[in-house]
Amino acid sequence: MHRGVGLAAAERKRHIALQYQQTGSALANSHVQQLSTQLSTFHAALTLFARNHARQIKANPAFRAAFFDMCSAINVDPLASTSISSRSLWSQFHVDDFYRELAVCIVETCYQSRGQNGGLIKLDSLAAIISKRHLKTGGHKVSQDDILRAVKTLKPLGSGFDLVQFGDCKFIRSVPKELNLDQSTALEAAQIMGFITQSMLTDNLHWDTSRAAAVLEDLLSAAFVWVDEQAAQVEYWIPSTVL
Repeated sequence: MHRGVGLAAAERKRHIALQYQQTGSALANSHVQQLSTQLSTFHAALTLFARNHARQIKANPAFRAAFFDMCSAINVDPLASTSISSRSLWSQFHVDDFYRELAVCIVETCYQSRGQNGGLIKLDSLAAIISKRHLKTGGHKVSQDDILRAVKTLKPLGSGFDLVQFGDCKFIRSVPKELNLDQSTALEAAQIMGFITQSMLTDNLHWDTSRAAAVLEDLLSAAFVWVDEQAAQVEYWIPSTVL
């Protein structure tokens, strides 16, 4: 008798556990389906929004940034291709040409100024230069956010273009050479006055003379800094801070 009661109780427990499992799976599947439906609805709404406001998105940097923020909220990249159509959200309305053209303009501008700045140009300066050029030809003003998004589209090409930051100052690097930690630290220190000296590195960072000299020589050979030998002590200036 006791054995039979124990077996029946165990069977009931297994049955209840199975019911819980089935109910949980059904709820999870329902939740996933609801999320999928909501995301599809949001994506359709974004597509409609892009269609109705394509001109404003292309012409107004602030409006364009707000549109991208809406896309990011539901994990949609307007510049990426979709699995359904193999076309980006913007390409469906011929708006993605803006970023392709901007990317080409960034490459041209960086290459033209590479002899002056060694391939390291301040982000705000680059945006100002390209905006001025666009406005002269009847184009649209571009923002720093636009520059960053356009640079992102260049990465799959292995172009070497990337964003680097020293302190609070952001630069676009157009050369594939990676900066090591010492070089990055020296350039960050140079943001304070626009230049760096060997003694500034040894006194403030407590580097030995050979380490400081080697870093400055590397930056100079890569054209990331210019030399002013007329000062009391040789100064190494960042070109983008004085141009």
